Amino acid sequence: MSPQLNCGDYVVLLTAFYKGHNCKNAGRFLRSGRILVFDHPHYGRMIKKVLSVNTRQRTFTATGLNHESVSPQQMGAIPFDAVIGRVICSIKKPISTKTNIN
Repeated sequence: MSPQLNCGDYVVLLTAFYKGHNCKNAGRFLRSGRILVFDHPHYGRMIKKVLSVNTRQRTFTATGLNHESVSPQQMGAIPFDAVIGRVICSIKKPISTKTNIN
């Protein structure tokens, strides 16, 4: 499976319901299949698809979109408060076209 996002692509995030004082309600907005940006304690900032949500423990599991991705087992359960936002739009990295001017 090829990645949905590539290195250098831009993403637009919805953050209003995920960080700060609204993180108490984040569980309402975390659903399977949504693509999130979050800070993982070991791997750093990541963009992954939500695989499952555990509202009791306030955690979720996530998966990558290609075979080279870190596995859900390696990432483990991710706390709701690690979420930065949900990806609502992605913009592909522009292809550089170099022209020689003589």
